[in-house]
Amino acid sequence: MSHNVRYVVITPARDEGQYIEKTIQSMASQTIKPVEWTIVNDGSKDNTGEIIDRYAKQYPWLSVLHRKDRGFRNSAGGEVDAFYDGYNRFLSKDSDFVVKLDGDLSFNEDYFERCFDYFEKNPKLGMGGGNIFNEI
Repeated sequence: MSHNVRYVVITPARDEGQYIEKTIQSMASQTIKPVEWTIVNDGSKDNTGEIIDRYAKQYPWLSVLHRKDRGFRNSAGGEVDAFYDGYNRFLSKDSDFVVKLDGDLSFNEDYFERCFDYFEKNPKLGMGGGNIFNEI
């Protein structure tokens, strides 16, 4: 069943140039690809925008939204605003899951497949997350 899952992903990203490429490569290698993935460049001052623009040309399920730099990091609401801007752009309203994915993560190629298996095994699950390990 998990191979028929339709999911969309939103990634608010600000100054993630050091990490975003690994995140994109991790998503591109997934055994179950997203229907859509929007990366919202939330006013980055580094090369985040250039990296995500380059990959958006390569993957038809990846789109980019560039927000203007507000001049400061708004930890209280900036990420939430960026998330909703990305959410409102989805063309595919027919999805089983909405995923909020940080722009500084990397993960195994079966990460989402295994996540969806948990939901299939326990229909009472409403929300899920992963474990975080720092690379040394």
